[in-house]
Amino acid sequence: GLSANNLPAASQSGSSRILGLGGASISISDNLNIQTMNPAALYFSTASQLHTGFSYLDTYKLNGPSINGLEDLLNHPSITIDLVFTSPGWYLGAYSDYCLETNGLSNGLLSIDVARLNVVKGGLAFGIGSFSLGVDVSATKTSYLNSRMIGIDGDVISIGAEFLQKIFFTEYGSRNEETLEVGLGMMMNAGIFTFGVYSDKVIDFITDSGSGISLD
Repeated sequence: GLSANNLPAASQSGSSRILGLGGASISISDNLNIQTMNPAALYFSTASQLHTGFSYLDTYKLNGPSINGLEDLLNHPSITIDLVFTSPGWYLGAYSDYCLETNGLSNGLLSIDVARLNVVKGGLAFGIGSFSLGVDVSATKTSYLNSRMIGIDGDVISIGAEFLQKIFFTEYGSRNEETLEVGLGMMMNAGIFTFGVYSDKVIDFITDSGSGISLD
């Protein structure tokens, strides 16, 4: 089944705008995507905003065989639902990310493993002039479902209803992983340019057990 080490990178890739920038979001001061937000950007915010979003991302080989059915489309999809409120100097939000992996098709049933990430994040920022610092805290709970069988021989509505019931509206197992991470960011505006740096795992970085530094 899926493990935390096998979760698709897409689960932290952010909005379509960020994907279009190749993930380069650390120095975007108006980025409202909770997965990729540099908390230092909150210092430059001038208005309160409520944002909600839904995204679906999947991969398949463009030079591979033709797509014959649902089992070919569902390769490593990631479905994200997010809600975030930002105000000058702070933000609070949450998102759920469903990462799926197909195990093959047998007798009209598609086997799917699921990893669900439920995340709550909050952040603060302060600064002087064109320079700002920000800190955020992220609490994540990862739960798993293995070998969920989805019938794909029916019509689209029945397939969709079964998919929702067995993936979204179901009890996840007792195998859970919980993490708490602290991130630290910096941002500086210099005319038409904005520079930013962000580490999403400051505690790990301080204890020499790894870091998540991103530079733009």
